[in-house]
Order: sequence, then C-alpha cells, then structure tokens
Amino acid sequence: MTRDTTAKGRDRRVYKANALVEASYSMTLQELRLMLLAISSVSSKRPIKNDEIFTVRATDYAHIYDMPLNQAYEAMKDAAERLMNRKVRTFDNHNRSEEAFQVMEWARYAYGEGYVQLEFGKYFRPYISRLSTEFTSYELRRIASLSSPHTIRIFEMIWQYKRTGVYSLSVDTLRLRLDLGKSYMRWGNIRQHVLEPAIEELNEKAGLSISYTTKNEGRKVVGITLRFEDTLAPVVSLSDKESMGDQEQESSGEACI
Repeated sequence: MTRDTTAKGRDRRVYKANALVEASYSMTLQELRLMLLAISSVSSKRPIKNDEIFTVRATDYAHIYDMPLNQAYEAMKDAAERLMNRKVRTFDNHNRSEEAFQVMEWARYAYGEGYVQLEFGKYFRPYISRLSTEFTSYELRRIASLSSPHTIRIFEMIWQYKRTGVYSLSVDTLRLRLDLGKSYMRWGNIRQHVLEPAIEELNEKAGLSISYTTKNEGRKVVGITLRFEDTLAPVVSLSDKESMGDQEQESSGEACI
C-alpha cells in the first residue's frame, strides 16, 4: 500500500508519541524535514500496515519549505539516503531501560520523477501512529521556516507543555536528546550555539515568545526552565476538529533522564 503526502493538501499535522519527542537522535535539517513531511501523512488513529509506503513529492517539499524545486530534488535524495542509517534511542525511566531502532526500513528515490518513497522502520511506527495518549501534535507550518534541526527539536520538546507554558529539563538531558557529542560538554557552548539561537529563531519565526532561566549547583549550570507563550491565533482545520477528541497529554514533572 502506498500513501501520498499530496493527498493531505495544505492540511498537515505531525503526531509523535512523547517518548519520541524525548528520544535521543541526530539528523540534518533536510533529513528532519523529509521525515516530518512523511509523518504528516500518517494517520494518528490507526496503525501503519506492514510494507506501507509513503510517497513524498518534491513539489510539496519545495512548497512547504519554501525552496526552489531543483534544490528540493537534491535535498530529498540526500536526506532519503541518510535516513536509512539513522537510529533513534528511546528511554523508559520507569523500567530503567532504553531501546534503539532504525527510523526507515526502506527508501527509494525515483530519478526524473521528483518523489521519494519511504517505509518507516518496524519499531519506529508505533511512535507515530495509533496514538491515543501521551502524544504531541502540531501543524507542520509552525516549523517549516526553521533553519536548524536543534530548533525544531526544542520546539517539539516545549510544545509538549503548551498548556502550562513552562518546561524544565537538565542540561545533561538536553545534550543527550540532541545527541550533541563531546564538543558540547561545556554549558557555554550549548547556550551560545544551541539554546539561545533556537530561542531567537522560535521567537522570530514560530509564533512563540520564550524566555529561560537556569538552575545552578554552585557555579555549574545543571538545569534550564523555559517559559513560553503562543503568539499565533489558532487556526481550526479539519484535522484539528477531528483531533479534539484525542487525549493529547503533557508529560508530568521535570523532563530529566
């Protein structure tokens, strides 16, 4: 079975289990954009079938992410190849365990046809489909103009707490979730190159107003609290109305691992 992202037209939402929002992984901007566009065509109310293929067209990619069509072709081809090698780690704090699995099972780029076909990995699928509780959803347009994968990931993390507008996590948790590596062991590097650029871009492009404070142990910064408001007027679409019955839940407590 093949599903086409074009079928959803302009009405696109991304649904993710909170465990996936809080997972550890690293992707380029183009990989993340391609994955999210494919996820936006997934039904959140039913499971993804075995061998179900999702088709993403370059015309949609170019339109949503506001880029020339020829650049969209190249970005999608490169992203599809890279996604085949990407893994995600999720964490179960209650059972003190973690899982690692592939994002994609299969990918195909059709030369001269302007589309990519993707099959989500077997263990990845439950995190984006048949979601009834503890999930986060947002309109794809909210993040379409963002220029950093870190900014998109931070948007998803705080959006879990959109009802309260307050989100706290440890510096170590942020480092782990974004898979920042050894070059970001110092708080100053995270603040200067990840957190503050993300906040600035989200304030400018995503309709948010964000500020943050830090938690210190002695002179060391160990935690962050972000406070935010949604400055965009709500747009009620068909999928919004359908999802009003969904039990979209925020995570409880401080988001630490």
